[in-house]
Amino acid sequence: MRPLKRSAAEPHLMTVISEPGHEEMWASICRLSRSDCFTVDDLMADARVSHGTALAYLGRLVRNGLAVKRASGRKGVFVYQASKCSNWPPVFDGQGRLSNDHAMRAALWRSAKMIKVFSVRDLQVAATSDSLQINAGQAQRFIERLEGSGYLRREAAPNAAGEQMWRFLSHMNTGALPPRFCNANLVFDVNQRRFMNEHAVVAEVRL
Repeated sequence: MRPLKRSAAEPHLMTVISEPGHEEMWASICRLSRSDCFTVDDLMADARVSHGTALAYLGRLVRNGLAVKRASGRKGVFVYQASKCSNWPPVFDGQGRLSNDHAMRAALWRSAKMIKVFSVRDLQVAATSDSLQINAGQAQRFIERLEGSGYLRREAAPNAAGEQMWRFLSHMNTGALPPRFCNANLVFDVNQRRFMNEHAVVAEVRL
């Protein structure tokens, strides 16, 4: 018997793969650091991340003075320990420098839940502090991501200044931590009208 061909209209199921982000890795590093030094393998097991992800994040922490690295006594094996554990995980830009992206998302998320109905300018002002500067473009991108994901609803009427307003939907208050924004590497075959990926690997993007 010949195998049946998949219909072009048939739904295509794929596995979405996303490694834990900075929050999970930093929580693991602080937990491991409280008891003793740890190896890359320890972090891999605790945070469930790949060797490359664990090593890259630890390397950035060490270069920025947020963790110490020293020989373990075993050839080629190093141990690590966080210098100081803060509430927010260190986040880095593409050049490995400290970024305040997580702090910005946390402040915007907290402000959106608090003021509930806002314009871009309202949210920017509410989330900005002496120690954290957020520009209008970052607030706009945050709103667009949340609106596209069902956290916000666009209001029909503008405010007195003619600015577009959004409403935070109370049932989407999922917790204290802000959502992570991710892009997926997908290939869509226009002829077959379906995605060709068996697995979709998502990568976190910054504001």
